[in-house]
Amino acid sequence: EIARQVECENRLIAYESVNENPEFIQKTAPDFKIIKQTGKDLGERMYQIFWWILHHKMHHVIIIGTDIPTLPTENLQMAFRQLIYHDVVLGPSFDGGYYLIGLKKPHREIFINIDWSSNRVLN
Repeated sequence: EIARQVECENRLIAYESVNENPEFIQKTAPDFKIIKQTGKDLGERMYQIFWWILHHKMHHVIIIGTDIPTLPTENLQMAFRQLIYHDVVLGPSFDGGYYLIGLKKPHREIFINIDWSSNRVLN
C-alpha cells in the first residue's frame, strides 16, 4: 500500500522464494510488474533488481522491504526528491542496516562484502 501512495512511473514487486506464487502476487497487485529475484545473497539480489530496472530505462529506483508496513509515505517522497541531486539515497534503520535504498545507476560495489542482516550493514 505504501508504494501505491507515492507518485512514480512504475511499481515492481521482486519475489524471492520458490514457494511464492507470482500469479497470486499479480492478482493482489495488478498495477505492479512482478519479477523473480536472482542471486546468492541479499546484496546480489538487490543489485540484480537495480540492474534489471535501470537497464529497462527506468530512473530513480528505490527498493524497500516488505517488513516496514508503517513506513511514512513522506520518506519515500523525500528519497525520490533526493535522487534528483544524489546518486545514492539510504534510509538508515536503528538496527545498523537500512530500510530503503535508492539509486540512479547500478553500483555493484555497494552490495559486495556486506554482512547482511547484521548491525554492521552500514559500517
